[in-house]
Amino acid sequence: PSTVSLDSGNEYSVSASAEPLKVGQYLFFVDRGRLYIHAGGGSANRPNLSFSVSEQAYGYFPYTVRQAISAPASDYLLFLSADAGEENIIYVFQQRTLPDGSIGQQAFYRWIFDAPIEYITANGDQLKILTKRIVQGVETRFMEILDMSRVDLGDILLDRRYILKSADIT
Repeated sequence: PSTVSLDSGNEYSVSASAEPLKVGQYLFFVDRGRLYIHAGGGSANRPNLSFSVSEQAYGYFPYTVRQAISAPASDYLLFLSADAGEENIIYVFQQRTLPDGSIGQQAFYRWIFDAPIEYITANGDQLKILTKRIVQGVETRFMEILDMSRVDLGDILLDRRYILKSADIT
């Protein structure tokens, strides 16, 4: 018959606790230790395509995600784990796209903080992190702000946990 057409389909499970994230022309979703991407097109030139972007890093990404946000200004997707012992970790996925919209580079990171993280939100290049600490026997919450803009080679990066003396800087 001349009227037959075929369209491939993919079927994946989706986490009940972390909603899918739309970033540019891509839809990202997580479940059971994997991060998936869906690039929908629905045409012969640009077919529907879904696959796991975390397959090569399986075991590095959290099994259960409790919060997922996007920071499109910095090309980041950020995740908080619901897995035991990972309360102070932010998982980061970064995807750089080429001018034609195709995927250029992908990377996974872990940012480990010294206090449990309750909530994260992004506004432009700023990540706001709500942490919980015990200060003088009292449970206290702190709002930390992290600049996620790209780093130049000449930038001096100092962490609040380290003290550098001028003699140590070259």
